[in-house]
Amino acid sequence: AYTYDEAINMLESTSYDLLIIDYELEKNNPTKNGIALGNYASNLSNQKNLKFVLETSYCNTIESAVNELNCIYYLKKPFNTDNITSMIQKIDSTVTPDISLYFHTSNGINSIINCNNIVYINSNRHNIHVVTNNNKFDFVNYSLDNICNDSHNLLIRCHKSYVVNPYYVAHYDCITKSLDLKTSASSYCIPIGRKYICDIERTLLIHD
Repeated sequence: AYTYDEAINMLESTSYDLLIIDYELEKNNPTKNGIALGNYASNLSNQKNLKFVLETSYCNTIESAVNELNCIYYLKKPFNTDNITSMIQKIDSTVTPDISLYFHTSNGINSIINCNNIVYINSNRHNIHVVTNNNKFDFVNYSLDNICNDSHNLLIRCHKSYVVNPYYVAHYDCITKSLDLKTSASSYCIPIGRKYICDIERTLLIHD
């Protein structure tokens, strides 16, 4: 977009994943700046998943970028190729794909659960117990390995009987070999099997 108003028109008509904004957009009208544009965009019903990067040479805009827009990255001018590469890597690590798993009960009731909402899954023989951030479900005849594959590894195996979502890991206890998972309402302690320790430590390092 070449102007503030053109950007507004684009945002109102099309949904986007990422908005990279220059702070100074119109020199003749300082109220039409990047922070104002980001605030406007964040209140649009079609931009609920929009993330922000602010680029500027004005260091006093950092506080607004963080507190008002919750920017996932801040580019200070002048920036170079290495800065752009770091930005892309940061964005890659924070954006999670929207993947859902399909389950059905023994009564033939189908459920669709977004992987981002799953805290952990426990398997007991042919039965699985799915815990989300606001509910719990029981299903039959599912393999944890298949669930991990179907989730595109958003869910990871930590034990022969458990898969977890790394997003909810609040603490890794290397002594007891366990994971503390936390949501806004609940907390859980999940064991780590010996054969999965290296994979878990590598995954947590990536997500840290």
